[in-house]
Amino acid sequence: MREPLLQLSDLSVTYSGAHPVHAIRNVDLSIEQGEHVAIMGRSGSGKTSLLSVIGLLRTQTSGSLRFKGREANELSERARTGLRAREIGFVFQAFHLLPERTLVENVAMGLFYRGVRTRDRLSLAEEALDAVGLAERAEFSPTQLSGGEQQRGVIARALIGEPSLLLCDEPTGDLDSHTAAEVLSLLTRQIAVGTTVVVITHDPLVAAAADRTLRIADGVLQPTG
Repeated sequence: MREPLLQLSDLSVTYSGAHPVHAIRNVDLSIEQGEHVAIMGRSGSGKTSLLSVIGLLRTQTSGSLRFKGREANELSERARTGLRAREIGFVFQAFHLLPERTLVENVAMGLFYRGVRTRDRLSLAEEALDAVGLAERAEFSPTQLSGGEQQRGVIARALIGEPSLLLCDEPTGDLDSHTAAEVLSLLTRQIAVGTTVVVITHDPLVAAAADRTLRIADGVLQPTG
């Protein structure tokens, strides 16, 4: 039996302080390679905290997270950074594109921590932009692009290293319905080639495209279908 890509066991996240916040409570979750999982919940429910732990951006307070069989908490910070660079792509609602750089330069930055030469990074970035229909916008500044074009650029940046896991936080949140459908089509295409996709969303249409939808409330994860 193949080991899951991600295995969370009794995982909790607590933010310390005068009034500790229990952001994630005793989560058990298994995600298979190539699976498309949607996570829904109200603001403050723990969605982003859970995504941050899955993406190795934050460590859990207790419990276990195994990525391809490796216990994340046993990795050094350097090893965690390397694992993120090789295996995980991120798509956020805020685009985080640098306005002083061209779109192709922004996309190429997705390979910075992988040690790829600058010339090769730019060549691969051009290919990634072509794959999302933005080849003609490669030399544009992000400020010259529409919201949908910027989001497609962010997806190109996230996918340039061919990650095994793509994490999306409200990727269609600020987009009109037509552009949101284009973004969803891009994500669906990645699932078809074996990329695992975990998406946080308020949009029922985005959730409906997933293999499985989970709902989180007060840090507790519950399946909804």
